[in-house]
Amino acid sequence: MASFAKYLILPLLLPMVFAIMFEGVEAIETYPKVAVAILNNLTSHEDLTLHCKAEHDDRGEHTIQYDDLYNLNSLRNLTVSLYSCSFRWASNETLHYINIYNEERDTCYDCYWMIREGGPCAFNFDTASYDNCHAWNSNLQYAKTLTSNHGVDASNANASIEFD
Repeated sequence: MASFAKYLILPLLLPMVFAIMFEGVEAIETYPKVAVAILNNLTSHEDLTLHCKAEHDDRGEHTIQYDDLYNLNSLRNLTVSLYSCSFRWASNETLHYINIYNEERDTCYDCYWMIREGGPCAFNFDTASYDNCHAWNSNLQYAKTLTSNHGVDASNANASIEFD
C-alpha cells in the first residue's frame, strides 16, 4: 500500500517542488527568428538565380521566376547575424552581392527585398514601399564586412566567400 501511495503522491508533489525552486527565475531569452523574402522584380522579366549563405549556413542556389518570391526563414540564432546573397540573371551573368540580412543594420523580423538590375531595395515600413535601395556590393566589400563586423579572417577572401 505504501508503494502505491508513493506513485500517487510523487507526481503531485514534483510540480510544486519545481515551482518553488524556480520562483523568481526569468525565462532564458532566445534570439528572435528572422524571415527574409526576396522578390524578383527584374525589368527584363528574366529568371533570377540567387545563392544565400552565412559563414556556417549555406542555403544553396535557387532560381525564381519574375514576380515570384524566395523565402529565407529562421536566419538569426546565437552565432549567425549576417547573411549575404549573390544574384545573377541570363542577360548579366556577373555575380551581384548584397548583405541581405545584417543584424547591426536591420531592425525587421520580417524583411522584404525587391531585386532589380540596378540593385536591391528593402521594404520601408514607414513609407510602405521599396524605397530603401542599395548599390550592389563587390566581393571584396562583402569580405570586409565579415572581417570588420565578425572577426572573420579575410586574408584569402575570394576562397572563403565564393558563391558558386
